[in-house]
Amino acid sequence: MSNTFVLRGLFKTAGCSALLSILTLPAFAQGPPDIEWQGSHTGHANTVAFSPDSQLVASGSSDHTIKVWRVGDGVLLSTMVQCTGVGCRGPSAVAFSPDGTLLATAGNGLKLWNAGNGTLVRSISVGAAAIAFSPDGQTLAETGSGSSYNTRFVRLVRVADGAVLWSVNAGGVGVAFRATAR
Repeated sequence: MSNTFVLRGLFKTAGCSALLSILTLPAFAQGPPDIEWQGSHTGHANTVAFSPDSQLVASGSSDHTIKVWRVGDGVLLSTMVQCTGVGCRGPSAVAFSPDGTLLATAGNGLKLWNAGNGTLVRSISVGAAAIAFSPDGQTLAETGSGSSYNTRFVRLVRVADGAVLWSVNAGGVGVAFRATAR
């Protein structure tokens, strides 16, 4: 059994105080894993997402690839390449469509893949860093920096054909849709 320790501290940020408490307890071995995952990334995983039915998990890595596994048995179903060459940092975000048929990936461009077999459906744009599907799966929101870090943007893109529906020259680090409209 390993040692147990507790670290507590007070930290301040933006004029607010919060109590930070980290508790480490002994870990007990539980035997071999139930699932032995096949395949692996050769770089660090940057992003991960589960399909809506929780049957698939996708991960994006600094090795420039996206991998999709079946959750039930750990079988690697597909490996896709986000980008190659100088300036490619790999996927920064992955997201499944609400019906689970498409996988969107961002990082050196926004790409749509067939979630079942890993084939590229469409490349939409450059510079996307964060993505989110609308609840009906018809629209993607994306934010990023375009071809340079001085040209940040937020866009709404139609999934069916990649057409930009709305765009503004501003940006952030994330995008999301509200589940229900008011």
